[in-house]
Amino acid sequence: MKVLFVATESIPFVKTGGLADVIGSLPVALQQEGVDVRVIIPKHKSIEQHYQNQMTLKQIISVPISGKERFCSIEEINVDGVHYYFVENDYYFCRDEVYGDAYQRDEAERFAYFSKAVLESLPVLEYQPDIIHCHDWQTALIPLFLRTHYACDPFYMDVKTMFTIHSMQYQGIFPKDVLTEVLDLDWSYFTSDQLEFYGHVNYMKAGLLYADRITTVSDSYAKAIQTTQCGCGLEGIVQQRARDIVGIPCGVSRQMYHPNEDMYLYTRRGVYDWKADNKRFIQQTLSLPIREVPMLVTTSRLVEHKGMDVLLSIMGELLEEDIQFVVLGMGEERYEQALQSWATRYPDKLSVQLTFSESLARQLYAACDLFLMPSLSEPRGLSAMIAMSYEAVPVTRETGALKDIVHSFDEESGEGNGFTFRKDHELIEEIKRGLYSYQDPFIWWLIQQNIKKSSFDWKQASFRYKALYDQVKRFSQVVSI
Repeated sequence: MKVLFVATESIPFVKTGGLADVIGSLPVALQQEGVDVRVIIPKHKSIEQHYQNQMTLKQIISVPISGKERFCSIEEINVDGVHYYFVENDYYFCRDEVYGDAYQRDEAERFAYFSKAVLESLPVLEYQPDIIHCHDWQTALIPLFLRTHYACDPFYMDVKTMFTIHSMQYQGIFPKDVLTEVLDLDWSYFTSDQLEFYGHVNYMKAGLLYADRITTVSDSYAKAIQTTQCGCGLEGIVQQRARDIVGIPCGVSRQMYHPNEDMYLYTRRGVYDWKADNKRFIQQTLSLPIREVPMLVTTSRLVEHKGMDVLLSIMGELLEEDIQFVVLGMGEERYEQALQSWATRYPDKLSVQLTFSESLARQLYAACDLFLMPSLSEPRGLSAMIAMSYEAVPVTRETGALKDIVHSFDEESGEGNGFTFRKDHELIEEIKRGLYSYQDPFIWWLIQQNIKKSSFDWKQASFRYKALYDQVKRFSQVVSI
């Protein structure tokens, strides 16, 4: 079985969010199941130079886009037994940011180009996958192109496609002239049962309509995206294809996120009082007072659906507690400014880091006592799983994948691995319950023992994907996995 993963980011090369964790971890687990998995992503400017130095040139190809021919090189590197290909084109990918303005024609052209470059490259690379596994809207055109521009290409005659939805929030919605001028399709595709979406072209819709199978990142999210609350306008199509959709929960790479071996940590697990050492390191690094108080952490995009409004609404009451709180992330200016304002008022309690740093994120997980994740919707819940891998106790909303990952601690039974809430006003109550538990050594120890029993590796997910790949290759219809 040969499977090509197509995505826009992957650890250890480039990361803006949880997608990169999946693309860098799942192929390794699938290799252990006997699947020949390869990965192709754009060669972004931000890829560290020592990785770029290891890449070898495989081919130079010409790709048609917007009435022009643009060349790109295909480069390759092998990491952890997985072949990674990179599409290099300075015009489209040598930029400071991985993603641009989500509604502009330039962004539409960039990822249409990437999708075509993938399909143009495989014959010359002499790699013919059984399944092309596309991830999120930036790659959703590939199933469409295989049914249109490449429909008569014998190389792709038996190739199947799978499309994974990592988040319905981001769909790739562009002006309608993109249909003819960028995608080179006629106006018959601009209808409500094709790519038209409220007068625009919707790339994710192409993946939902044309992929042979669809997956998403948890059982709960597979159901949620069929509702108006989480379907983001595409719930009708998701409902139509419900029998073709499978929810497969994500895991966490034990190689990447393991406090016993993490090179980013000041002190690794196995050393006595390792979390206290890491907390003192963070306090010193971020100019917080060196004190033995509970440390709360949020690592997140600072956007509405990540729960920033509810977090800001409780900030005054929260910062009256004897705590320290670190927020790491970037996002909408209004949230950045509001958080900075609170940090100015409470410099000894709140540190706001408006950036994304993988090393700092790992160090915060290791220093963290309570990890806050108040997202309105959460397809994967990867940050909670990573935090728990570093023995941080999560405080999360009961939504999406988080419902499957975090179970509220019950003092009577001693069961549960975190604290959960449903309504906004309950967040501060659950944080205070967590702070109270922190003060009781036995209760805190019990919660952490429950966390250690939680399994977040990729083994079960890779087994289910392998079974699904086999079905997609052989049959036209999916049965329950």
